[in-house]
Amino acid sequence: MDNSHVKILKRSFDPSLEMLRVLVEKCPDDLWLYDKVGFPFWQQIWHVAFFIDYWLREDYSRGAEYRVMTFDKDLPVELHRRSEEHLTKEEAAEYLRRLQEKADRFFSSLDDARLLEPIVEGRPMTYLDVIIGQIRHVQYHVGHGNCILKSKGAETSGWLAFAEG
Repeated sequence: MDNSHVKILKRSFDPSLEMLRVLVEKCPDDLWLYDKVGFPFWQQIWHVAFFIDYWLREDYSRGAEYRVMTFDKDLPVELHRRSEEHLTKEEAAEYLRRLQEKADRFFSSLDDARLLEPIVEGRPMTYLDVIIGQIRHVQYHVGHGNCILKSKGAETSGWLAFAEG
């Protein structure tokens, strides 16, 4: 078994992203636009997916393209902003599929030494910081989404343990 730090981190990141994907799959259509808990269900999925796309990239220089999928809609990533438009479940599922492919490429571009390098020269944030931050961010929103589903009697995404993603 390859126990490099990169592989260990990926074994935690992948199940987190899979739990987010399953959350989209399990969300009943009538809850997708549900917004009685601060922000719509769909928007927290969009928010976390957008920031995975933003942070898991090889080039952090200003203006470098990083998006794996764009939408011709007003989709605010800030949770305090509202929009008349929304991401569909199908769009969310496709976006998350593409993000898994991007994550696979991102992790394969790293080695243990690079984990400790800053993502931008002269700045303190490292690749390790980015990965751990994204795992925490995904899990926060998976937990919030699961609470909504459970409170409405819907099936949750459940928990994926070590290396199950």
